[in-house]
Amino acid sequence: MKTLCIVPFTSKEFPLLPHLMSSYDNVIFLSPKGIGTDKEDIAMMQNLEPLGFKFCNSIKGSIEIADDVLVSNINVEDVALYNFAYDALECAVKKGKKVMSFLQMHSYQKELLKKRSKINIDFYDNYEDNVELESAICYKERKNKLYEFKIPVLYVSELIPDSNGYSVFLNLISMFKKDKIEVLAISSDTYNVLINQTVLKFEKRNNFPDAIYQINNYIHFLTLQKNPDVILIKLPQPMIKYDNDNCFDFGMSAYMLSQAIPGDGNICCSYLGTPILQFWGNLNDSCKYKFGYPILGVFVNNKRIDMTQEKRISTFCVPNSSEYRIQELKLLNENNSLTFYDANNAIDFKRFYTFVIRNFFDIKFGEI
Repeated sequence: MKTLCIVPFTSKEFPLLPHLMSSYDNVIFLSPKGIGTDKEDIAMMQNLEPLGFKFCNSIKGSIEIADDVLVSNINVEDVALYNFAYDALECAVKKGKKVMSFLQMHSYQKELLKKRSKINIDFYDNYEDNVELESAICYKERKNKLYEFKIPVLYVSELIPDSNGYSVFLNLISMFKKDKIEVLAISSDTYNVLINQTVLKFEKRNNFPDAIYQINNYIHFLTLQKNPDVILIKLPQPMIKYDNDNCFDFGMSAYMLSQAIPGDGNICCSYLGTPILQFWGNLNDSCKYKFGYPILGVFVNNKRIDMTQEKRISTFCVPNSSEYRIQELKLLNENNSLTFYDANNAIDFKRFYTFVIRNFFDIKFGEI
């Protein structure tokens, strides 16, 4: 049996769970007590029904029985969690485990760990896409050339950060693979390297017009290399501002990408508590007029915005099976032309994929 240890396991790693389970016989969810106490079901993190997987708090005991160790992407500013991750990394190196590290570190720290390690360590904390290099050839030769894409282009968007967008993105990849549909999946999420998909830091493109040509050229380059049946892109920022204190990037990255890679549909991920009437119809119209593609469906999670926070958006998870949540989904579907799905329900996702995405591929390209 092959065992993977994820340390520390946080909400950011939650979407990876079904995709990593297929490669390992057992997964250990190692976190400090501040995230989850020993033998507590990891579902408590998202206020979901029990999943049958338990937290572990012992670094030494967990690393000892693991074959591979995945060290999470933790910001150095989160001191306590970062130190926990680094201690686990040092322990894994000392015990000669295979390590995949996304932990932010200085180059001298990496060199010291490599010297002490019995096997190679894969560092992904500064993983960068090669857009600057690989698109340079076509970009220099045809600076004002925008390539057309003859395959469907689907976008995954969020209304606010951490609205299950990455989970929907990964689930679509899995469904495409099951149907033997070759997908070119692109997002700014570093964990994409674990599933052999593309990491592209869209937000690092400074000059707006040049960025459009550059990204267009690079994605065209990738399509020539991979010959995909569909392009799937997760937007790096919410497609609209929430309010004047939470503007994100004012939808600029969404607009930039719509010009670089014209889309055919948008899978939107939302929180609980959006207006029932008018809002979604207006948003769909805005999406079509501004970005050139409609919303194909909306996935609503179990997160609500914490109104006690004055400026910065903060959310909390309501019980997934709460009557309030069930009723809101019902009202959204009864009062809108769009279809709303339960983001935490596998049956709902399969229904969306079967009746929307598969049908999308059966109709003439460009028609929705």
